[in-house]
Amino acid sequence: MFLDENSSTEVLKNILKERKDYGYKIFEYNNSEIKPNELIEFWKANGIHTLFIPTENSYDENTEKEIFRLAEANKVHISLIPSITQSDFFLYDMGYIQTQPVLNQAKYPLDYYSNFLLKRTFDVVFSAFVLVGICSWLFPIIAILIKSTSKGPVFFIQKRYGFHEEVFDCIKFRTMIVNDESSTRTTSENDSRITGFGKFLRKTSLDEMPQFLNVLKGEMSIVGPRPHMLAVDNYYKPKIGRYSLRSMVSPGITGLAQVNGLRGDAGDVEVEMNKRVLADAFYVRNWSFVLDLVIILKTIFLVVGGDKNAK
Repeated sequence: MFLDENSSTEVLKNILKERKDYGYKIFEYNNSEIKPNELIEFWKANGIHTLFIPTENSYDENTEKEIFRLAEANKVHISLIPSITQSDFFLYDMGYIQTQPVLNQAKYPLDYYSNFLLKRTFDVVFSAFVLVGICSWLFPIIAILIKSTSKGPVFFIQKRYGFHEEVFDCIKFRTMIVNDESSTRTTSENDSRITGFGKFLRKTSLDEMPQFLNVLKGEMSIVGPRPHMLAVDNYYKPKIGRYSLRSMVSPGITGLAQVNGLRGDAGDVEVEMNKRVLADAFYVRNWSFVLDLVIILKTIFLVVGGDKNAK
């Protein structure tokens, strides 16, 4: 059950509706005024065991205290949802000095040089293997098909933000007809700009293969948050406080968000972007070499089977 819903709760509600395996059934409580007897009746009638409340809500102090008191008395667990526009929850870790809780500035796994070196070594070795073993014969075939099916260059090069928001040239195979909106307009479903062969490249993610060159140059990693167009980043950075966390690691050819279906412009774009950034923030905070390997394996399965969210 959700109380005092806002954009923060909307993202979580959307996730719980999609992921039935989490075991939540959502009940709507439409009465904006908190009446203790009605609230308790609602909990008992529907078997409510968890109450989600945003940390930034419209209740006054007394009403909030009353909700917490009623929940405790009726064995209803309360979960607080931090604001999606604030990054404080991602920038600090809870610590203790004796019994006093303190917030310490977070140190992310890839801030440690040993982890960074392991990731970079793997990136170089893996990229060299792919470029020599696969791209050496695949690139010429794709290049010939691109040139024979549409006019324009083989490669599409676009400025994107990288590590610590340094701008770099991201390389892809061209999948669209040459147009003036490629740097300002995102791809939509059934986009008329995408060529016939371009649809195949996008569906199989083969259009991203040239980015292994970006990895060798040190501008990207095999796994990391996907780099967006500069216009997209500039639009969302002021709207989502934790958005800049994505630049704490190098952008990736594939990422945690992508292998979990959070790509493209399906559904509510604002909600989908919030979910994508949440996944990226989780990756930055919880990186491990094993996590990278799992994401790479899931990416291979998506490439072989075709990604339904690719556009």
